[in-house]
Amino acid sequence: MRRNVAVIFCSAAIILSFFVVSIELQGEKTVNIQSIGTSIVFRLLVVEGFFANGTPGTPGSVDFPMRSGQYLIGELLKFPNWQNTTNWAGYVNCTSYIHLLSYDPMPQYSSYFKGKSKEVNVKNEIKNFLAATGPGENNSLTIRIFYYVGHSSQSKFNGSYYMQLGRRGDDPVPQDPNGVPAPTHDNPSDYEELFDTELDKLLSYGDLQNSNCTLIILDTCHSGGFITKLKRKGRVILTACKNHEIAQGWLTVPDPAPPTVSPGQWSIFTGSSNGTVKFSNGSIFGRLGLIGALESQLQPQISLDRNSDACLSAGEIFPFAYSTTIGYALNQWNTNQTPQISVGVKLSKIPIVYLNVNYSPIKVPSNGAPIKPKSDIEFGSWTQHRNGPSRTGFSSFKGTLTELLWTNSLDHIATSSSSIIVGLQVITATSGGTISDVDLMDGEGIWTSEVSSGVHATCAATDGKIFVGTLCNGTQPGMIYAFDEATGDIMWEYPLPSETETFASPLIPDPVQNETLVIFAVRNPTGGSVIALNRTLGDLVWEFPTSTQIVSSPASSYGMIFVATYGNDFTPCEIFALNQTTGQVVWNVPITDNSITAGLAVADEKVFIGTSGRGGVNFWMLALNAFTGDLVWQEPAFAPISSSPAIDISHDFVIFGSEDGTLYALRCSDGSIQWTQTIGPLNLSSPVISGDGLIYIGSLDGRLYCLNETNGHIIWDFLSDGPIVSSPALIEKRILFSTMNGTLYCLGEPFPIYDFAVTEASASPKITNTLHVVNLDFSVLNNGTTRETFSVSVGFIRMEDWEWLPSPYYSTLIYKEQVTLNSNQIKDLQFNWSPSQPGHYYFVIYVTSDKPEETLLNNVKTTSEITILQGASGGLGGGKPFYCN
Repeated sequence: MRRNVAVIFCSAAIILSFFVVSIELQGEKTVNIQSIGTSIVFRLLVVEGFFANGTPGTPGSVDFPMRSGQYLIGELLKFPNWQNTTNWAGYVNCTSYIHLLSYDPMPQYSSYFKGKSKEVNVKNEIKNFLAATGPGENNSLTIRIFYYVGHSSQSKFNGSYYMQLGRRGDDPVPQDPNGVPAPTHDNPSDYEELFDTELDKLLSYGDLQNSNCTLIILDTCHSGGFITKLKRKGRVILTACKNHEIAQGWLTVPDPAPPTVSPGQWSIFTGSSNGTVKFSNGSIFGRLGLIGALESQLQPQISLDRNSDACLSAGEIFPFAYSTTIGYALNQWNTNQTPQISVGVKLSKIPIVYLNVNYSPIKVPSNGAPIKPKSDIEFGSWTQHRNGPSRTGFSSFKGTLTELLWTNSLDHIATSSSSIIVGLQVITATSGGTISDVDLMDGEGIWTSEVSSGVHATCAATDGKIFVGTLCNGTQPGMIYAFDEATGDIMWEYPLPSETETFASPLIPDPVQNETLVIFAVRNPTGGSVIALNRTLGDLVWEFPTSTQIVSSPASSYGMIFVATYGNDFTPCEIFALNQTTGQVVWNVPITDNSITAGLAVADEKVFIGTSGRGGVNFWMLALNAFTGDLVWQEPAFAPISSSPAIDISHDFVIFGSEDGTLYALRCSDGSIQWTQTIGPLNLSSPVISGDGLIYIGSLDGRLYCLNETNGHIIWDFLSDGPIVSSPALIEKRILFSTMNGTLYCLGEPFPIYDFAVTEASASPKITNTLHVVNLDFSVLNNGTTRETFSVSVGFIRMEDWEWLPSPYYSTLIYKEQVTLNSNQIKDLQFNWSPSQPGHYYFVIYVTSDKPEETLLNNVKTTSEITILQGASGGLGGGKPFYCN
């Protein structure tokens, strides 16, 4: 409804910096709501070769076709995103396509069978199926998976690695006159060879070239050697072993299978869902490999979903497959088999299975260039203008001092566009039309992307995307873009109408009714509008036109979008509350004889906004009831208010600045003035407030000011290289801002790196009895850069209990303590244990912390086997591995 309770001010001469034509507001606006259908596509190509029953090259050795890929298909089909269920989760379509090349297709997977795994078929399937994008599909929303299990080897001529396709003898090695094999570079084996360089070209064919989400799984001997040629951005590669190792597994005929293990002809890295997988001596191991990781989440005892997004990614599945593969190979065959991972996608976040179809938002592909291990460290985020949809400019993070950590010279000047912080990435837009991404820890550039014209406002980030709108460029209208957060690649574009541009910052509202919206306020010479787009595809959901331009950044809270128009000579500026889901008007309040350039902030059931006045008067800070639009209070200033207010509800403060350099502190509850402080002249830079009571704001005099929130006293100021128009961004003990000279600054404490490790682990004596003591000696290390406390735990695994896994998950805890160490400090520990049962034991020593570590691979060590006598003793069997030559 349109409210008649307007705030009335004196009329005065009108000063406008741009030409506008008025259009009379005609009550409520008509809105269009489009249904949103998001299509996420999974394309899986499974290629199964052979494994050898015996030693490679030995006469009489027989090849047996693999089935591991089919078992993987069967496991994936247990999850909803692989079941082709229409419109599950209420609004998302997941479509899966599976093709199988095999010499042993089982009946239940015959519908996926496309032929034998010969070289020509593999090439055709990669080009025509895996690289394809069907009608209505989007390459950015397609997960492409290439899986191979079979023989592989390394050429003796040039060191290249190759897959051995077809059957043995399909491409015989040339013989010299004496009958001795004389392999050549192009024909080093009796199989059809597909070399790593050729595989890389095939996996770059068609839409695979620009795929942001390709997963390559190589379960074959020497598979780690393929990584060098295959690694690139947008790809994650999982291999069964290192380049010099063999991949192992079981078959059922003619070798005897492990007792009760079914089905056969499976590899241990791809694994088995059977929770009773055994060693050859009959002792139980448990779930194994990639399949075991997936199966463990159907009835989870442990959760592999590290970020609790109801989705398992490649990076979340791999650690389980890694540890179980190592453990099984060591204890079955006393052989090293060490899976490898190559990360070309940020944090390996290629979604594989969705665990909960009702979870919102559904995760879509993420991609990126290979990253430093430290980027697993999360220091917090500041992902949109004013640190959230309510635009309060408040952060619970602690403030910082003036220590300069780094600077980065942007390609162009940054006007009012503030930086946003996403994990360890700092994203800044410039007036020259560039979007720059730099590393938060050192300021080094990650990527730079260009847009059609200059950017005035701050970007926004969520769901792995960066959203930004541009200004008009001559006759070319502005554009709205969604960039991939990790690479800067454009994921979608939304063209604006003629002479329309984005001056305000985009808004990511809190979701209502599972919606995933991004809100933009745009302007043109005759008016403006608020548009809501679907974040995934960029489709228009609703649009609300306004009679005058919008330069103020919108805010949201309580399921509403709050936006202010600028106003002109004939039409007052107005403040609107719109229904977030539909765009319909909830209330609107005209503000006569005034204009609004500052952004809104919402807190304590109030909407706070400053006015720029008209004719040199009418500068007010207003507080309106968020649900009705009624005026709660108003307080005058002595100059235009161009910057947004900062709100600290816990201390009942509203902090804002006016263009004469005066900073005001008012009570949120009644608008009473608590203090004022004069700093340098202000423009659009808005204050931010830290959780420990510090205020930061930039000035046109080139200084960043830090003030005490309680009394307004200036604590320090930092002189930069130019005027500061943009607002600061704050995370824990660090502040970021940019200048009109195009320099991005980071002030604060140096960043810590966390890394805790177990360096030694031994037990003695190796053989004893239940009446004696076993001495455990182990050492732990703080390999990080700061003093920290972490947990040290010891557990045992008794082989006769039929559970073995070189990780803490399956061990019985017998000792735990907290250890505090300085950086690079090591501590030797000892624990004495008296066994109560005879048997064969391993001890697992592991360290854990709530800190995000640089690497987790050094957190666990196991001792060698300890035998306790006076009881049934067993031992691990000596089953025979298969070899993929």
